[in-house]
Amino acid sequence: MILPTIDDVTPTQQKTRRSDRFFDPSRVPTSSTAWALVQEVINQVQNYEAYRQKRQRKRRIADQATFEATVTALICDLAHAALTGHREGIAVPRSNQILGTRTCYSHPALNKKLPEILDMLSSAELNFLEQTKGRSNPFGRGQQTLVFPSERLQEHLQHHQVRLRDISGHKARPTIVLKAIKEDHRSKGLYKEYEETETVRRYRHQVEAINDWIAEADIDFDDTVLKTTRPINIHDRHLRRIFTRGSFESGGRLFGVSGRD
Repeated sequence: MILPTIDDVTPTQQKTRRSDRFFDPSRVPTSSTAWALVQEVINQVQNYEAYRQKRQRKRRIADQATFEATVTALICDLAHAALTGHREGIAVPRSNQILGTRTCYSHPALNKKLPEILDMLSSAELNFLEQTKGRSNPFGRGQQTLVFPSERLQEHLQHHQVRLRDISGHKARPTIVLKAIKEDHRSKGLYKEYEETETVRRYRHQVEAINDWIAEADIDFDDTVLKTTRPINIHDRHLRRIFTRGSFESGGRLFGVSGRD
């Protein structure tokens, strides 16, 4: 099965501008202050559901875990956008065609309940995010839904004293990527589904060990040398191993997660 990468191809009605920053569902809290913020939002969403009578029964254990993972991912990525000064919005899929497809690269937060949770978080009662819903364009590129951290969320970030170092994502990001054979020299290569084998597990364990070591490394950065006002998150460190030509015998080099491979 050949899969489009989030940078390369999405369904026609869901294409985005190249400048869009895509939703990173792997971000999680790494401090007690960030966890306190996320838990507060989860509780408020559940209270909102009860008040609006949106649920007739309690979620099953697995569904509750997915719900909490979805809210956590959204709040942490919105917090990251706010703390890094990103004001152009985060592109988030609402299409069942995307959210209904599960692959070896899928994150639990990318599920069919994501649009419902987005709408609750952007409701007048909760107001943790603002969203501009996507639009299709039969004659060209459409625009995926964009979400923005609300003023209320930014006030909560200040109240809980959440900083960039309190949010990370390397544990949840894919570390093994298999790309299909390129159609031509201009193609970047699409992601390819692969089976979980002993070899894949060994490769993943090796890269995770490297990422764990990098995460603990004593690294600092002098912001005064930058010509931009956007801060650098020195704790956002993650490598992935990318194989090419549809084979685990080709490629296998390490890349940074945000690089354009």
